[in-house]
Amino acid sequence: EIIGWSVERPLKVVLILLVAVVVNRLLKGTIDGVVNRLVESRSENESAAESGALVARVGRRVRRARLTRIHERAERSRQRARTLGGLFRTTTSGAVYVLAVLLALGEIGFDLGPLIAGAGIVGFAIGFGAQSMVSDFIAGIFILVEDQYAEGDYVDLGDASGTVLSVNLRTTVLRDIAGAVWVVPNGEIRRVCNSSGLGFGKTVLDVDVAYDTDLDLAASVIKEVADELWRE
Repeated sequence: EIIGWSVERPLKVVLILLVAVVVNRLLKGTIDGVVNRLVESRSENESAAESGALVARVGRRVRRARLTRIHERAERSRQRARTLGGLFRTTTSGAVYVLAVLLALGEIGFDLGPLIAGAGIVGFAIGFGAQSMVSDFIAGIFILVEDQYAEGDYVDLGDASGTVLSVNLRTTVLRDIAGAVWVVPNGEIRRVCNSSGLGFGKTVLDVDVAYDTDLDLAASVIKEVADELWRE
């Protein structure tokens, strides 16, 4: 009986660990497949949009600007898919291996009740002490999923505003107009003003004219110039 125990239990532990490795690889392969399909679909949409822009009857400068916007939007989607894919891979791997270790300890003969209770207390203490960090990570996930802003956008986050240098799960890094770099925890962002507007922008210009100017003529000229600029 002792010999059977000494052989059977280690085999079960090894089997549990092997199953955990296989399951982890299957889950990571599935996540990688989904991410690759998303990236490929964004690349196909980019190619189709680029083909449409190339055949459009517009000037060279307008065509180049359209191609640049198409590439930026596609790269933005690909970056978001890869970031979320990395997050899901790390989360699933941690969950699988933690469960495998608990099952292996149970097979060896450890009483998991006190261990789980102790881990719960420690986790509660760590979570209470690091609740701001947890809030930052959760807010970062929603920023990426909802595509609130991305690298290159000019945003106002309340206490800081500037061009987005990077968007991480915990922080957002900005560079303001003075050149200073701001690192803003995602959990402290309560509202976002994205001045890049995802393809839409607006500006107000004051045009000075002489006192004896024909205002109707001036307005029509300004409107004509604005329409030409919009068409370009």
